[in-house]
Amino acid sequence: MSYQFAHLETYSRKPNKEGVNTQFVFDEASRREPSACRHVENPEKPGLVYGMDISDLEKLHNDMCDVATTTNAKGQSRKIRKDQHTLATVVLSYPENPEPGTAPYREWEKRSVDWLKQKYGDDLKTVIRHTDEAHPHIHAYILPDHARAKDFHPGYSAKMSEMDKAMAGGMSKKAANKESNSAYREAMRAWQDGFYEAVGRPCGLTRIGPGKRRLSRAEHTAEKAIERRNREAVLLQEEARRRDIQTRAEARKVAEKSQILEDEVGDGWFANHAKAKKLAELTAVDVLENERRKGMVQGAKFTEPQFNSLKEKAREKVASLAKRNTELANQNVALLAENRQFSAGFDDYQIRMSQAELVMTEAVHGLRDLAYESGSEKAYKRLSSACENVHETHEADPSVFKSLIKDVRRICKDVKEHVPSVFKKLFGWTPDAQAEKAAREREVERIREEAKRAARTAENRQKVERKSPSAPSFPSR
Repeated sequence: MSYQFAHLETYSRKPNKEGVNTQFVFDEASRREPSACRHVENPEKPGLVYGMDISDLEKLHNDMCDVATTTNAKGQSRKIRKDQHTLATVVLSYPENPEPGTAPYREWEKRSVDWLKQKYGDDLKTVIRHTDEAHPHIHAYILPDHARAKDFHPGYSAKMSEMDKAMAGGMSKKAANKESNSAYREAMRAWQDGFYEAVGRPCGLTRIGPGKRRLSRAEHTAEKAIERRNREAVLLQEEARRRDIQTRAEARKVAEKSQILEDEVGDGWFANHAKAKKLAELTAVDVLENERRKGMVQGAKFTEPQFNSLKEKAREKVASLAKRNTELANQNVALLAENRQFSAGFDDYQIRMSQAELVMTEAVHGLRDLAYESGSEKAYKRLSSACENVHETHEADPSVFKSLIKDVRRICKDVKEHVPSVFKKLFGWTPDAQAEKAAREREVERIREEAKRAARTAENRQKVERKSPSAPSFPSR
């Protein structure tokens, strides 16, 4: 069964630990900077779904940051720091291969945008569509007027609130930070639940994937049936509401006609003419509406063959472009091979390592997606082996795999956070795991040394006791 994917993040103008800042976000969204979208094989221009264009959003953001100020503890007004988070983003993804019973993409997109508009209001500035990756998805960009994007992060807001309460009660900052993590998780679960109720459930998507919950085949099949019935129920409810509104509107028209017929207007020609005119106007509206509906049905039937023909031509065109793209890629490989013959030394080495990085990037990302989707130990083992190869190569030559090593570290971090048992078992080669192992070995060694010292102390005490003379005994009188 297809399941929902929704992710919320905030960014500042200063790069974070992964090197991502607001400029990188805008470059990745617009596909204008190749270094910002290396994960995309053939980048395409994004489609604008709602709001302003990315370039306009970037200008609005930068202008806002230039004039935004904050007040310090002394009451002085200062420009905001570069590490203040000023942009919030939401990524919503549609399944790559939706199962039967899942809402079509257009319906999912409309419900998603409606949910975003209802949740963020005027602060939602832009929604774009990316279709050049395996999973079609949309990016939403929230730009608050006060330049405090973290206010739109429910997890962060809940965590800060709990920390303030805990510290006010006398708890240390470190303990309060640990105590407030549960509030963060609960707030983000509520955010995910809100998206599920507004979009996931009506579209026939599950809240969480089966692999993460270790569902059996029977449980997975039963859940798919439940989600299909949930979607059918939602569609029936929406159809019932639509018909109720339509019935009420028709009832009002009938009531208006009845009221006109019941009104006593006398025998005057003008009064009767006005009465007949009102009835004719109401009747004409109904006739026009019925004709409009008939025209829509007939037009749909008439245009369906042409639409299918255009659709088939579009598919052929896409297939032709894909074939041409493959040919160009092969030609590019051949040209690179020729170039290698005329290159020497370091330049040739750099080209070969760049190609190797592209191949390894695709391999690592593919193994990552397979491991996340299947959740099997075998898939994680293959992922660990690929990541270890990248790590060892980068350790041997730090100039190699500079970009890919960041992805590998991010993957290892995700596995450690979400599947700690798998990380402990299969990712023992990572620096974090090695550090933990070394710490455990040092602790074991320390305990052994203490035990040895205690044994030596006890042995020395016994020797002293054996050597010391016993107290003299006196005969009794």
